[in-house]
Amino acid sequence: MKRINQATLSLPWELLHLIFQYTVAPSTIMVPDRCTHSAWSLNVLTSKRLMTVCRDWYEAGIEFLYTDVAIYWMQQLFSLLWTLQSRPDLALKLVSIDIGCFVPPDDAETFDGALGSLASTCPKLTRLSTRFIHVHPTRFPRILPAFSSVPLTHITIHSDDPHSSTNFVHLFAEHLVSLNLYARNSAPMRCRIQRAAELSTPNFSSLLFPRLQYLQHDLEYYWLEHIRRKWVLPALCCLTCRVNSRHASFSANLEFMRTHGKQVSTLLFHSPTERDPPAVDVKGVQSILSEMRQLRHLIIPGFWVMPSFDDLSLPQIQYLDLISSPLETDGFPPINDQEHRFPNLTSYRLLDSSLLSLPWITTRPSPTKGERYEFHFPGIDITGNEYSLLGASSFKKNFLGEGMDFASDDGMDLDWVPTSGNDTSSSESDLEANSEISDDELEECKSLPSWFG
Repeated sequence: MKRINQATLSLPWELLHLIFQYTVAPSTIMVPDRCTHSAWSLNVLTSKRLMTVCRDWYEAGIEFLYTDVAIYWMQQLFSLLWTLQSRPDLALKLVSIDIGCFVPPDDAETFDGALGSLASTCPKLTRLSTRFIHVHPTRFPRILPAFSSVPLTHITIHSDDPHSSTNFVHLFAEHLVSLNLYARNSAPMRCRIQRAAELSTPNFSSLLFPRLQYLQHDLEYYWLEHIRRKWVLPALCCLTCRVNSRHASFSANLEFMRTHGKQVSTLLFHSPTERDPPAVDVKGVQSILSEMRQLRHLIIPGFWVMPSFDDLSLPQIQYLDLISSPLETDGFPPINDQEHRFPNLTSYRLLDSSLLSLPWITTRPSPTKGERYEFHFPGIDITGNEYSLLGASSFKKNFLGEGMDFASDDGMDLDWVPTSGNDTSSSESDLEANSEISDDELEECKSLPSWFG
């Protein structure tokens, strides 16, 4: 590969890496998705193109490909493990892994062994999550023990039975900073309640999370009640509660906040089913939120500030975000209407419910009278739902090439065999082979706008 003698191309890779961060949208806000026009796929494509400019850019850009890795089918795990064992420098870059593949029972032992090898190969691995692929979920309780050798700080659990997973969470309790619990709830209600009763026995010991700051959940009331009584969360500062329309679920969340909300400074509370909101106990909300003395940033459904909530008064709130829903046919009330409820308010924002997954929504905002937020990435128009962000390409061209087959039911190319650079010479030849891009593609890369949050 030829070296291009330009000052901007010869910067230290650390500086180039910082520059690339404003060009490539952070993958943490996207669900891994190999569909051709998904935001995740186009984001990976942008990273690959940055790497093919020259050797200096390759050194700076390769970290974007190996920092966050998604496993969508079993063979990808074995290929990734082979690559990282052959290239220890790449193994040091892996920070986050997202597992979303179905594991047949006959291959479970082999898969678990590969996960254990991956954990021991990647000393900087700190984030682990699992997602469902249609009706074939990877059982998270099988995955967690394989990573017991690394100090995971961020865990996301999608499970039919979330508390069977929490039996293993204690392995990471000392280091855990962020925990997301999503219950799939495909089992019959009777079986789920029976399982909750079994876990309520004294044999299930309490868990202390000394560093856990971020907790997000959409658990049923019987699971949540068990966590409320058994878990100790002294450092909790950001809490996200998603509730369904049943009154028991709403009441369980209020009791959870009463027990663990003393140090919470940011609270996001909403119903995923906006057209069927839960019955809200205004006096109960007032009583419990008033006890949360450290609460400064409140994100709530818009109907909470309707006339029926005139009695709601929270002087400690400084930042208020209202979540839009079909219930607000007349729009949100102006900020002047909130002064008697939130007399110390300095920020008032209106949020679309499809953007609640964005990580910076729950950070301290800049003072503003109110505005709606839109997020744009290089060549991608973002849309979404409550649990993921999807994207549509603003270009008509299929960037992933005609050879990729995305016609399968699960959006994967099952005939595709992953390739990886198992040695330096192989990597150099692959890089050189891929460095030839057309003039049209180069112009498209140049036209991509810089991304900044």
